[in-house]
Amino acid sequence: MSAGEYLYGFRKSDRLYPAATFILYSGSKPWDGPKSLHEILDFTDIPETLREMVADYKINLVEIRKLEDTSVFKTDVRQVFDFIRCSNDKNALKNLVETDDYYKNMEEDAFDVAVQYTNATELIEAKEYYEKEGMVDMCKALTELIEDGKQLGKDEKLTELVEKKMKKGLSVSEIAEILEESIDKIEEIVKGL
Repeated sequence: MSAGEYLYGFRKSDRLYPAATFILYSGSKPWDGPKSLHEILDFTDIPETLREMVADYKINLVEIRKLEDTSVFKTDVRQVFDFIRCSNDKNALKNLVETDDYYKNMEEDAFDVAVQYTNATELIEAKEYYEKEGMVDMCKALTELIEDGKQLGKDEKLTELVEKKMKKGLSVSEIAEILEESIDKIEEIVKGL
């Protein structure tokens, strides 16, 4: 070992492992930011000869929503990316979590990343009900969330119909008969109006 090798703790035969930095972009709009270091530097009043001396580094951009093949990822990163990719399409998302068993027993940290990137606040709030020993049943949480949304839509539509019938001067019993609902349910809706 030479003096220089001893001083720096690095032998002439030693090799470093390569590292790459990536920017993960999960936005639904296409990336319109810079894709290289030079694009974010202000070269105003800098002579061309000096500009050429400044190294330009490419920004390795991964637009998650545009990934077509996530099978190259061998960890739960694949499921997180797939969840993000499908998050704007309810049917695709439902199909994804129902067909991939991983989502039935998802690592808690992967769940947290997926819901944070997609801003799925309802899933964040529901997490405590579907969490067990550091794992989360994303499939069950999402399925129940969709069903809750459908029920909420039905309830809103029913309230709207009751309100229209009330404006026409119909009684609670008449509205219940027309809408084939119980009188108690219609009275509950009327109280909320």
